Amino acid sequence: MLAKLRDCPVPLDYRILAITANVLANQLGLPVPVIPTLIVAGALMAQGVLSPAALFLCVLVACVVAD
Repeated sequence: MLAKLRDCPVPLDYRILAITANVLANQLGLPVPVIPTLIVAGALMAQGVLSPAALFLCVLVACVVAD
């Protein structure tokens, strides 16, 4: 399964950017579902595909920018 995720056509940087954009859109009030995105992000972190520190920092910045 991990090999399939690493062969995904979307690079790692765009995954973190997409998650950050989703959280930012939700925090700005748009009706986008953020919980499924964060669940998938947690699964990717558990498999070692995403960096927990980088994702946490990006999502935190998205929440602060929205305020």
